[in-house]
Amino acid sequence: MYTVHPVRAELGKPSDMNSAVRISLLLSVTIYFAVGFTGYLLFGDSIMPDMPANFDQNSDSPIVIYMVAIAIPNIWFFFQFVGSTTVTWLAFVFPGAIVLRDIHGISTRRDRIMAVLVIILAIVTSSIAISITVCSSVLQKSEITT
Repeated sequence: MYTVHPVRAELGKPSDMNSAVRISLLLSVTIYFAVGFTGYLLFGDSIMPDMPANFDQNSDSPIVIYMVAIAIPNIWFFFQFVGSTTVTWLAFVFPGAIVLRDIHGISTRRDRIMAVLVIILAIVTSSIAISITVCSSVLQKSEITT
């Protein structure tokens, strides 16, 4: 959603947007097809319809899964961490960095100052969100043990 308008603005003609979308969709379909086809060639008819059943149950994967489950007992903690960082970077830091890069010289001094302020604000708020997530997880663990 956030990248459509800057991409369209960078194109020479607005009608080139249709070509850009078609090329990106074709590239995505080609990559998915190549990965799926290679997987089928590698494993053949031994692929089961239930994807988790395809993994080797006799390997060390249950041990690895158990270790990860101990390290991250609540998957929501991981989701909160990933969400608080990813959204901030995609919505604020990357667009600000694009304004600062400005290879065409379109942005003004005011635009660059605003971009720096947005990036700083995004990093500060992301740091606050991460610290709140970590602190609440630590406090929750200490309440459980007491």
